[in-house]
Parts: sequence; C-alpha cells; structure tokens
Amino acid sequence: MATRRDCGDSAALRCLQSLAQRIWSPERRFHIGDIAWAWNSVPDTTAEFRVSVWEERGVVLAWAWVELPGHLGLLIDPAATSLLPLVLDWFETTASGPRLSCLVMEDDSHESTALTGRGYTPQQDGPFFPPPHPRPDRPAHTSHPERVLHNPCHPRRRRTAGGSTSRRLV
Repeated sequence: MATRRDCGDSAALRCLQSLAQRIWSPERRFHIGDIAWAWNSVPDTTAEFRVSVWEERGVVLAWAWVELPGHLGLLIDPAATSLLPLVLDWFETTASGPRLSCLVMEDDSHESTALTGRGYTPQQDGPFFPPPHPRPDRPAHTSHPERVLHNPCHPRRRRTAGGSTSRRLV
C-alpha cells in the first residue's frame, strides 16, 4: 500500500525526478530537466509550493506539486493510476484558491477522466500553462469556485529529417 509523504527540500526534488525519469516518454509533460528548472528557477518561492509524494517500498509511484493558490502539477506511474483519487483529494484540501486547475497532456487519459469526473472542465483556448507564480495582490477572476482542466488539444506532430517526431503544445 502506498503512503503519502509531504516534502519540500532538495531530497523531494530527487524523488520527483526519479519518477519522471522512470516513466518518461515523449508524451509526458515532465522530464527531469523541467522539474529541476521549475524547482530552482525563482528563489524564495517554496512558500508558495506544496509537494507530496506517494511511495511504496521506497519507489515513488505518484507526486503532486501545488502552486498556491490552486494549480496542480502531477505525475503518476501508469501502473498506479488507482492513486489518482488520493492525489486529487490531497490537492483539493491543500489548494487555497477559489479557482483550481491542472494541466494534463492529450495522452493523459486516466488523469483527464479523473479530473472531469470531479467537475473540472477543459479549457478550450490558451494559454494552457498557468502563470509561473501567482500574484496575491490581484483578485481572482471569479468569485465562485471554478475547476479548470487545462488540456492542450490536438498537438501538431511532424516527422523531422532524422525520423524523430516533434510536437508543439500550443
């Protein structure tokens, strides 16, 4: 059975990267470089983040990274999607804003299904990436709770001269 652990130090960064490295594919949003960049890109922002990992026998199966007031970044091992309800429960009790959002990729069907089942709705137009750091001095755009599923639709894929596939998010 997986257990949840809250974390926020450099050891947490390594946990997040370990899962990303283990399950990485071109269809995944996160790779180890993205995570390191986001973790270290702006000094003194860890107070605006909440991070938890779900582990079993020392192996990270899922992680969730909340950028307060209410944006979720998550990564789940495809073999552990049963953890999605626990991850989303944690997010919805941890987030402090009236607007909750989560970015998922087109191929993240388990995540999309779980989020839409909880009332999140796809955002039809961009930008799909939330502002990197919330501005508490700006009021929320809505006065009622809102749940948004950021989902870049129809990424354009193309073959490069070397046979690789590239795709654009927006």
